[in-house]
Amino acid sequence: SSSVPSACFPAIFPRLMATNPMDPAFARAGDAGPFESAHTALLALQQQVQNLSTALEAEQKQRATDVAELREALAQEAAQREALGAQAGHDLQTEVRRMTASQDRLRFEVGDVMAAVKKEVTERSTSVEQLAETLSREAAQLASQIEQITMTEKADFEKLASDLQGEASDRMYAVSTLNERLDKEAARFQETSEYIHAELTDHKRMTNEVHQGVQKGVEMMSATILGAKCAINHPGSASRPTTAATMAGASPTRDCQSEEQQDLTPARSWLSP
Repeated sequence: SSSVPSACFPAIFPRLMATNPMDPAFARAGDAGPFESAHTALLALQQQVQNLSTALEAEQKQRATDVAELREALAQEAAQREALGAQAGHDLQTEVRRMTASQDRLRFEVGDVMAAVKKEVTERSTSVEQLAETLSREAAQLASQIEQITMTEKADFEKLASDLQGEASDRMYAVSTLNERLDKEAARFQETSEYIHAELTDHKRMTNEVHQGVQKGVEMMSATILGAKCAINHPGSASRPTTAATMAGASPTRDCQSEEQQDLTPARSWLSP
């Protein structure tokens, strides 16, 4: 049988080593196991996953609420614009009627109006050109800002991907280390089980040999005592064989054989395994 240090028994088989029922170690022997640390780590990981799921669900609800509020604000803005458009149309119709009524008076002022319109067009053209330049300059600035934001987001995304990859590598290493520890514990448990099995087999064999020796000795003693008893009870039985002859297979007389069977029955039932 393989040899295992006896110091390993309290850690692996605490209930086997603590044979005293009043010993606290005997009551705590079944509480802890070789898989308790793995079970605790899995529970902690499950709690983290549950917390992340709860945070994600809250974020989704908040986003849905924000989208609903934006849609409501957009609907209100559209309604206000429609009301303003209707009011402007009404004002325009009123102005057209007023201008139609004053058409005769305006004919004499057409020249001045044309000059004013030409001047206004020129001023508006200049304003439009200036506005176009301003818009072009602001568009260039906005494009530069968008490009900078895009580069920043890209760098952040790459950093996040790198961090996630590192975290995944660390988790995989931790799982691999845990698997190696579990394999070692299982191998040590298997080795200890084989050692105990071999010890129990040897003990059983030795017990059987001792039992057989004791049974043989008891039978010899019983045969000797019964021979003496038969010689006393039946002094005329000259054919009574000796104890050695009886153990060798010689048949006693019929009277002594009947008494011997009755007297050996309790001893044989007691020695039966």
